[in-house]
Amino acid sequence: MLRSALYFFTVFCFGLASTAALADFESAEKAFETNDPQTAFKQCATDAESGDPKCQTLLGVLYATGQGVPQDYAEAAKWYRKAADQGDAKAQFYLGTLYTIGQGVPQNSDEAARWFRKAADHGDANAQTNLKK
Repeated sequence: MLRSALYFFTVFCFGLASTAALADFESAEKAFETNDPQTAFKQCATDAESGDPKCQTLLGVLYATGQGVPQDYAEAAKWYRKAADQGDAKAQFYLGTLYTIGQGVPQNSDEAARWFRKAADHGDANAQTNLKK
């Protein structure tokens, strides 16, 4: 009985944490789309550090574009890799792009193709197009 109660409590708490993380990402995404990158960064930074792949990808975009933070391709690559390793297709595509052009990572067409393939396998249309070239 105690084990069952503990299980349901854990599942409930995890669900609340997941819902809160989703709300933070949605708020951050809205801030980004309305040209408020500082708020987007603040909304997602903690969740990105905690392992949320959507927030990690958004931080990568902010660092790659220099919106709300100083432009830093190596930092962008770090965040993209964290999200890409969790299967985030956008992050995989963006990381492949950095390897293609050699920004923040050494230029490496084999590594770029590897990330584009992963993104394409997750349904990313841009990655699929890049692989056809």
